[in-house]
Amino acid sequence: MNDNSKKMDEPTMKAEIQHIVDEFGNIMRYYSSNTAAETTRPPHEHDSKEKHLLTRPLQRKLSNLVQVSLGEANSGSRLARLARSLGERIAHEMLVSWQPPHEMTQRLWAAVRARGCQFLGPAVQEEALRLILLALEDGSSLSRKVLVLFVVQKLAGKYPKVSKTSVGHVVQLLYRASCFKLEKRDAESSLMQLKDELRNYDALRRQHDAQLVQIAQEAGVRLSPEHWSSLLYGDLAHKSHMQSIIDKMQTPASFLQAVDELTALLARSEIPEEVHALREELDLLANVDPASERAAWEDVLRFLSAAQRSLRAWISLQLTEWMPRSLHESSHNLWYKTSLCRDFQLHKRCPRGDACNFAHSRDELERFRARSKKLLRQRDEARKDGSLELSPDEENQQAMFDMLDSGKPPLLHRSPSFDPTGDPVVPFTDGIAVPAFGPISRTKKGWRHDALSPVESE
Repeated sequence: MNDNSKKMDEPTMKAEIQHIVDEFGNIMRYYSSNTAAETTRPPHEHDSKEKHLLTRPLQRKLSNLVQVSLGEANSGSRLARLARSLGERIAHEMLVSWQPPHEMTQRLWAAVRARGCQFLGPAVQEEALRLILLALEDGSSLSRKVLVLFVVQKLAGKYPKVSKTSVGHVVQLLYRASCFKLEKRDAESSLMQLKDELRNYDALRRQHDAQLVQIAQEAGVRLSPEHWSSLLYGDLAHKSHMQSIIDKMQTPASFLQAVDELTALLARSEIPEEVHALREELDLLANVDPASERAAWEDVLRFLSAAQRSLRAWISLQLTEWMPRSLHESSHNLWYKTSLCRDFQLHKRCPRGDACNFAHSRDELERFRARSKKLLRQRDEARKDGSLELSPDEENQQAMFDMLDSGKPPLLHRSPSFDPTGDPVVPFTDGIAVPAFGPISRTKKGWRHDALSPVESE
């Protein structure tokens, strides 16, 4: 079509463009419906039945595109920009689907720590931010030390192990987000004053979240809005909020970076040939000038054709039984909520809330163990028929789950990813067959733990 488009007259090109736009409308209506999602979903999506083939952001991109009338002024340039936006969204969703969520989470927190910042978990972080706002919302100017001490003292009653260091890292995160006006003093530390426009929680929290998204982008970490909402808030109610932040932080260079990252991932993956061919289509769309007010109809046709082929390939990939992490999920995903949360068992509450990686009830424990064992059986069948080669770690996982089925007591853990105290993690058990371990303390020779009796550990 690209070669023939130059030979077409303008009415013919417009007819072809309208045909592609109509197809986008049909795709949006069909694959966004519950019926389509349920009847065409591949077998490996058994644990996410509510997920449609087209995500809400992708549906919005298509909706904006099909509403353009070819008779409008500058409709060509608008269609070109929307085709680029659609291609960028497809590239982003492919990247997110290829990368194990836990691996991305680890990389995110490593990048945050490397910048001298810290996230203490959804509940603790929110309280820390509200206390910082309480101290500075009236326009007061405080030194970093005084501000940190104030927050730590206020948190001490509910979170006694939150340290000055960890709260100082939260303040550093806000400093990186340009939330403060600084007043330098001779021979003394600078005073910090919260900017006028950030003296309410919603504005401060948005600036805080945007800084975390920026750190993730700098580290090459791609997360879905649902993943962001779960990490930062412990629920899925804030995914629209996170999506708006992600969209606002996109730049013309972001699309090219996404295409390069996707190309690198595809080079390491055994995937269908047509997916590799997407590089040419996405490259074309990434080089569309989003600021241009004029576009030739033949260029518009090329851009829409590239977006059409990209969308077809993405849908086709989701409809096949082959998907990137269908069997090669990370070990963390297999162990997700397959052991009980130490905080919830000992204190009947968990600072991580719904974002906790460990189970808060027996029903939840058994449900996720059954899910993991089902995936392991699929791996075993694929290994036997020669369609999948497992790593030594993956081979050992089945044996570990068999041990859990043998009647031994489940392990209780505290997640290192969300532990606000910074203490090392030591396994606990809720049974009496295996001794539990007590509080951890630091000695001159290193870390030690004090043994407790099984009765004391409960």
